[in-house]
Amino acid sequence: MTVTYWTAFSKRKNSTKQPTSGTDITARLKDNCSIINPIFESSSMPANANYIYVSEWGRYYFVTNVVYVSNTTKQFSCEVDVLASYKSQIGATSARIAFSSSGWDKDITDPRCVAKTTKLKYEASASTELTANGCYVMTVFNKISGASNGLGATYILDAANMQKVKNWMGDDTVYQALVDYFSGTPLDSIFSCTWVPFPYAANPGAAVSVLYIGNQDSTLFGIDGYVISGTGILNGTEVLITIPYRYNDFRDASPYTDAQLYLPGIGNIDININDFLDSTKIHITYTMEYGTGDLTYYIRDDGGKLIQTASCNVASQCPLGQLNINGGGMVSNIGGALAGGAAFMIGSLSGNPAAAIGGAGAMLTAATNTVLSYNKRSTSLKGNLGGRTSTEIRDIIFTGYYMDTEDVDAAAYIAVKGRPVAVSHAISNHSGYVQCDDASVANVGTPIEKDRVNQYLNTGFFYE
Repeated sequence: MTVTYWTAFSKRKNSTKQPTSGTDITARLKDNCSIINPIFESSSMPANANYIYVSEWGRYYFVTNVVYVSNTTKQFSCEVDVLASYKSQIGATSARIAFSSSGWDKDITDPRCVAKTTKLKYEASASTELTANGCYVMTVFNKISGASNGLGATYILDAANMQKVKNWMGDDTVYQALVDYFSGTPLDSIFSCTWVPFPYAANPGAAVSVLYIGNQDSTLFGIDGYVISGTGILNGTEVLITIPYRYNDFRDASPYTDAQLYLPGIGNIDININDFLDSTKIHITYTMEYGTGDLTYYIRDDGGKLIQTASCNVASQCPLGQLNINGGGMVSNIGGALAGGAAFMIGSLSGNPAAAIGGAGAMLTAATNTVLSYNKRSTSLKGNLGGRTSTEIRDIIFTGYYMDTEDVDAAAYIAVKGRPVAVSHAISNHSGYVQCDDASVANVGTPIEKDRVNQYLNTGFFYE
């Protein structure tokens, strides 16, 4: 029968590559051999022939062994090359493409990507309007109508005017008048007095040059300050933090990248960096409530979506006040790690994800589960810190933690491993490395050949 042979033809065994024109000869097919592993006898085919095509069968073969049966006659043992033989059927097959060297999606997690124990840390900060000097907030009872905070009137004072209040109330005449008015001690007239790290000049109150406590006024003492209505709320200027993405692919998401925000008055809180992948900045606005010392942060993305809130109380009790503010109610675990690490990471870190997970489809599913397991919201917080040390650092600080990984962007990696695709269509849409998920080729030779083709498709081959 007629066979075509090639010498020194080079190809990977898991490749659909087909040779160009070869040399035709007539060879004898040995008796009782299979079409899967035929044996040809020929004296004209050279001993270095390594690849054969039989047009009558439409099959390509690897030459696996050459045996001289005489000085001139040789036997060529062969094994069918199912990928080259059925390349057209393979290309026309529709399958879910798990990985490929072409047409991949950088935002799909690649579970084969090995993470190192090392990481890159990045820090960026932006200032708030909180101040080291702060101001004093004193709520008193008086008989003057006007701005009020419930039954009290709340004044905002700087340190110099707070000292003048002390001098005023310490005056013998004023002191005795307040004793008579309240039938007790003058300090009964003060509901609370706290220090807050909020700006004095930018407070939400109305300027006053006279304060009133009980039935007394401060006209003779030259006290200046501000009086607020209600608890007095001031919105701070928006703070913007530029997000420094490292990889510009799936590794910019958890678990490969994590981030924290330091918020004055609270400390470090975890943020889910996945929520900001469509943003270039983190937008933080905050509200300062002078009357209570409450400080609330609102964390948004570029689209203005509210992602997270965090609250605390930064009021520091002054000895002058009668009201004790509990400074021990800080919420625990605000900086704790997100729960739900996925099992696939064990396989990835061991360098053998396939053994830990299973087939291509299982790996894609594990990758998705990993993203979802880390796609949690950190709990919105409210706690009481108290004390002036809670705002010693008044900047908002972003800290990013970027795991070092193998270079999945490298051309060599993509050429031999591909990257995730997760699209179902004809295999011919791709070139280079291709790995399918549970693919099955129809109308392919014998059952043995079909099983071999399907095994190659689902464990990885080269469509070329």
